[in-house]
Amino acid sequence: MFTNFVLGYRIDSPAPWRRSSCLSTQDQTKLPAGDGFVRVAEQDERGSDTGYVFDVVQVHVEPNPDRLTPERWLASGVIGGSANQTTEPATLDGHSALLLRQGPGLALAFLVPVADRMLVIGYQNTANDTSNVTAMDRMVRSFHLLTDQERAAAPSTGPVPARSAETVADMLADGFARQDVDLLATVMAPCMAAAMEQAGGTFMPRGAFVSQLRDTFAAGLRVTVERRPIASDQTGTFVRATWAAVVVAQRDLYLRRDGDVWSWYLALTRQPVR
Repeated sequence: MFTNFVLGYRIDSPAPWRRSSCLSTQDQTKLPAGDGFVRVAEQDERGSDTGYVFDVVQVHVEPNPDRLTPERWLASGVIGGSANQTTEPATLDGHSALLLRQGPGLALAFLVPVADRMLVIGYQNTANDTSNVTAMDRMVRSFHLLTDQERAAAPSTGPVPARSAETVADMLADGFARQDVDLLATVMAPCMAAAMEQAGGTFMPRGAFVSQLRDTFAAGLRVTVERRPIASDQTGTFVRATWAAVVVAQRDLYLRRDGDVWSWYLALTRQPVR
């Protein structure tokens, strides 16, 4: 069972299903926001800019300030459309809903209007594989919208300590110099990405990235990080770094701010200067 007190819902997530940090939004106080659930082990989870090859159950919350009906909201194109999609009236957790089949990115989804929000609860199976459809359908239909009383019972959480970009840059420089993967993990985002400039990229959960980095250190990787300056370009904020293994490459480390907390989330390999 997984409960999200911020977005206000509960859903069954029997093992091995788990919430994916890469398919879930980090700051869920700002809409749109949501969670993705997968059954693949964290160490094996990978995605890219061209697709995601695992079955996914999704709970997504979109703003609906005009309080449109599900039919009108879908027709507005917020989530796109599919030539083969069909709709029918339905209920989910006792709430009126629209059941969407073969929609954009989802084989099945319920659209549930709640005040000024639209909840999209559904699943997508991988091509030509329906082995998990029954389990995913059961998970989707287990969705429960928390009552005000249930949300009031949320466990208290303390404030997250602030962390500056300079602190992250210093910890990256120290961690790479000492090849201390555990130290580096403390400033990594929950989902890490690696890409090549002007080309595609991949993403994976922090735990998988840590394991991969530990293996590359063991294989001889050495990384030198320039603490300052902290630079910016069209991609974002970064510190320069040189990665030396079989070849030497400039692979800069991009930082992202969530509230008052900065983290490392992307390693971007630069194109060689010709």
